Amino acid sequence: MTTLATGQGKRRKWRAFTLIELLVVIGIIALLAGLLVPTVRTVMRRAEISRAKADVQRIVAAWESYYREYGVWPVENGNLFERGGGTNRQDAQEGTSPGMQMLVAVMTNIMYPRAEYGWGGSLEINRHPIATNYNPKMIPFMEYDPECLNEHGDMVDPWGNVYWFMFDLNQDGKVERGGPAATTVYASVIAWSLGPDGSNSEDDVKSWE
Repeated sequence: MTTLATGQGKRRKWRAFTLIELLVVIGIIALLAGLLVPTVRTVMRRAEISRAKADVQRIVAAWESYYREYGVWPVENGNLFERGGGTNRQDAQEGTSPGMQMLVAVMTNIMYPRAEYGWGGSLEINRHPIATNYNPKMIPFMEYDPECLNEHGDMVDPWGNVYWFMFDLNQDGKVERGGPAATTVYASVIAWSLGPDGSNSEDDVKSWE
């Protein structure tokens, strides 16, 4: 009887020790997970910034190629992709949904039309007249990743905001970017993303930095 009781006691102690070990392991895993989550977020944020940086540089390279080919920016009367009378020699910028759609149209030779701008009501690929007017040679100046386009055909950054770009329209050798993050860039064309916070601030991802 004594031997049996001792054996049962040993078994009970063994089971209790195993449960404690399990709780310790769970605690260690939870601690490691808590330490890793910020690291993973940091890595993901850096990857997003790297993608945005590559995109803005690609946009600039495409517009530079466009200018070398046609000798003009697609701007008249200070308005991007609009033909009209008069002249406005101020630097021109664009960062709107229709502007980015037209960039895709002109630079890649395709268009994802958007109903509210009168360009169709579906996401079927076709050539829009805006591309015919401003890229008559049908040169694909820029390859695009479909993952960079939203459901409306806008080229967007990793945070879902359209990219901005600006031309040195008055040909003074620099671009004057306004807003809270105002700066002067000595270039013929620049592009930028509004960054993770989606506003014109210091976290913007810029082609010139």
